[in-house]
Amino acid sequence: MGFVVNEDKPTNSARVHDESCRNYLHPQTKNPRDGGWIGPFKTKDEAFAEARAIGRSDVKGAACCLAESAMPDRAKGVIGSAKQGVKRAVEVMSGADIRRFEEFTDAVTTAVIGVHRDQAELREQTAHFEKLIDDLKQEQDRLTSRMAYLERSVQTRAEESKVAGLSPWVIAFGAISAVALLLSAIAIVVSVS
Repeated sequence: MGFVVNEDKPTNSARVHDESCRNYLHPQTKNPRDGGWIGPFKTKDEAFAEARAIGRSDVKGAACCLAESAMPDRAKGVIGSAKQGVKRAVEVMSGADIRRFEEFTDAVTTAVIGVHRDQAELREQTAHFEKLIDDLKQEQDRLTSRMAYLERSVQTRAEESKVAGLSPWVIAFGAISAVALLLSAIAIVVSVS
């Protein structure tokens, strides 16, 4: 019993199948530009090594004939055999192969550096937004205490005005003016931050 690899270029994937798989024995017609069957190979390790060697980013055992649950155990063996295969392959690589490998490693390095930089920027932005939220909460607390003070002040003045004979309209106008002044001060503080 052997193993085969089904390469799918449009999805940048390769799936390792058992040689007795129905998909291999009765394949659907496929445009040769889109990939095809590679193999057979004597062992799964050889098939996985070939699947990775053709440069596909998504390499797995096929769900139709190889149990996905056993992949982690198989992956350990594949990694070991892949390392040995890479060592042997490096010895026989052509200049073009080396250039493709260097281009691949450069692309991976660039992607990793970009992800790291993006994560650092996101951390900085998150810290900035958290500080803004804390500042807004403090301003909200100040506003709440000022409003409570104004309410007490208005009540006190209302009681005094009953004694002094001030009309309720004068008291209401004074309270509205005080609230407007307070909201203006808060808007100035928020716009400056």
